[in-house]
Amino acid sequence: EATVAPRVVAAVTLGYALALWLAHRGVTQQLAAFVAAMLLGIALVIDDQGSDSTVVGATMAAVALAWGVASRAGLLPGAGRFRTAAAEGGDRWSSGAAQRRAGMLFGAIGAGIGAIALAAGDASWAGVIPVVLVLIAAVALTDVVMVVVGAVAALVVLPMVADYYLRSTLAVAVVLLVTGALLVALAVGMLRRRTVRDRGMSGPPPGMTSRPAGPYSR
Repeated sequence: EATVAPRVVAAVTLGYALALWLAHRGVTQQLAAFVAAMLLGIALVIDDQGSDSTVVGATMAAVALAWGVASRAGLLPGAGRFRTAAAEGGDRWSSGAAQRRAGMLFGAIGAGIGAIALAAGDASWAGVIPVVLVLIAAVALTDVVMVVVGAVAALVVLPMVADYYLRSTLAVAVVLLVTGALLVALAVGMLRRRTVRDRGMSGPPPGMTSRPAGPYSR
């Protein structure tokens, strides 16, 4: 069949990329493996008659989100659990923390691309789901870069969804305005939360020491 060859090529490419990642432990090797995994997922859902953007987008979002979660948990090669002692002696980009952060970022970007493909399909509303999941993860991790990725995806996806269902330029403009305001509020709230957390970790200011409570203290 015509779909067998792309699937075989994508599977072989993924295997080769994973082998390179295990050998070199670099972020670029992880990126190559991630792209190969996305291509394999797409190849598996496309048949001889092709496939609509809803199925392709859902597959891309699912693969990307799974990659991000696995990276966070250190389950991928080179990202924690399968690292060797020799790999820990490399540069900072090959460290387990850098690999996990890169994997989560790749997953967020892939989920955003999948959301755009979903929003362009018949089930346009489904494109909102990956965007919301990325933003929730970004806020929970207080990751500014992931917030930016989620914000860009939201500013692209939400107007597409509004235009698909409402067919109104005014509605798209309102959605853009509301989305922008919500994203600004989200960023401000996250920065405040991060500031409070950093202050709590830094302890009391220099020159101030805590005194034990005396009998007359309140």
